[in-house]
Formats: sequence, C-alpha cells, structure tokens
Amino acid sequence: KKPFWKPPVPMTRAQALCHLWTHALQTPKRKQDIVDQGGLQAAVAACNPEQKLIDRAPGIGLLHAISHEPELCGTLVAARAIAVALDLCASSSLTAQAAAIGTLSKLVEHPETRRRVVRDISNFGWTSILDLIRSGSSRTEARADGAKVLAICARYGEGSQASAELIRTDLGGNTLALEYMLDMACDARLAGSAAIALREWAALFLRYMSEDDGNKKKFATKDRLSRLVTLLAENTASLQCKASACAVVFNVCTQTKAKAGMEMT
Repeated sequence: KKPFWKPPVPMTRAQALCHLWTHALQTPKRKQDIVDQGGLQAAVAACNPEQKLIDRAPGIGLLHAISHEPELCGTLVAARAIAVALDLCASSSLTAQAAAIGTLSKLVEHPETRRRVVRDISNFGWTSILDLIRSGSSRTEARADGAKVLAICARYGEGSQASAELIRTDLGGNTLALEYMLDMACDARLAGSAAIALREWAALFLRYMSEDDGNKKKFATKDRLSRLVTLLAENTASLQCKASACAVVFNVCTQTKAKAGMEMT
C-alpha cells in the first residue's frame, strides 16, 4: 500500500530559492505567505556578498518578485533589501543584475520607501548604476530601470527641493551621468519596447537635471544642444522622449537669454 504523503525532496538553497521565486511569479497572491514564512529573510541572507553567486541570483530574483507588490515595499526596506540590491547591480550575472536594479526601481517608485532608497543610493555612490546603464552587455530592460532610478532621484531627492538640488549637483558635478544619459537618449539605433523606455527615462533625467542652474551651463555647448535638436527631428524617438529633450533645450535657452539680458543691463 502506497503512503498518502510524499517524503520531502532534498534540495540546495539555490533550488529552494528558485522554487519560491517561480511560485511568487506564478501566484502573486501568495507573496505575503512567502514573506510571513521566512522566504524574504532567506532571500536577503542568500544575497549577502560572502555567499555564492548561484545562491545570490535566485535570492535577488525573489526580492524583485516581491517588490512588485506595493504593500510589501516597506517590508523589503526593513529587511535590508536596498543594500544587497545596490551591491548586486555590479554582479557578473545579468539575471542578478537585472533583478537588483529592478528591485531598486520598484522601491524608489513607491512614495513611502523613496526617501530611504534615494538616501542609501546617494551614500553608496552612483557608480554601479551608471556602469550598468553604460554597459553594452547589460540587458536593455535593466538599463532602462537604471535610468528610471536616477531620473526619480533627480526629481524628488529625499523629499524636498533642497535635497533634489543636492542630488542634481552631485550627479552633474561628480559623475558622467549627463554624458551617459545624453548618449542613451540620442541613440537612434536602440529599438524595441525596452529601448524606448530607456531613451524616455534618460531624456526625462536630462530634463530634471536641466532645471538646476548649475547644470544648465553644462548643456549649453554646441555639441550637446545639436544632439538634442537632432533628436527632435527623429522618426524613431517617442513623443515623450522628444518632449523631454525639448524641455531641456527650453531650459538652457531660457537661462542663456536671461543671462544675456542681465549682462546688457
């Protein structure tokens, strides 16, 4: 007579995390159960730098799946998901890399967790996200998420106009973010829905950056303005991308005109 129960199947931590990750993707309503039963803590522990990549990749994948539920974003932040996601943005695994920046994208998008995410990214440094955006080997959707994260940081800062200005000054003065994002926004070779999103978020980032007086001077060069004007005439660029580029040109020209008027008086 066969037993009515099935004995447990031994599996590695990576296999267990992959199972939970798949379960979270296929049955979103069970994500709260996964968190309540320790799945979130297990995933964060597996993502720590001292762990093997074979465990870290499905761990961050599970965190990314959980981050799609807005009501669980606060729980992710409390479990130190931001720190492990930032570290894994520089992972050699494209799957882990995409899941890490995707997690940050969801957390920075949520109003209740945005301030903490912006603060932690600012303290950690922008390099890993900028390198991901610039990399030709990274997945396009991951690069789009990276551009999205930086655009939201530049717009909101840590929740005040003063902090937003500090973020824009830091990104504009201490990194190559303007150059990288200009390259992405103006790259007519990019095709597909993910590429459209990448160009749109990159152009939106430039728009927010151009609202800062210190950054306007950086845009006011013949080469950069010429590239933005060329973008406006493209057939492949989306209307949103063109609208952001137009706003950048307007902001720069308004600043230049106002400065010229003051010098004449």
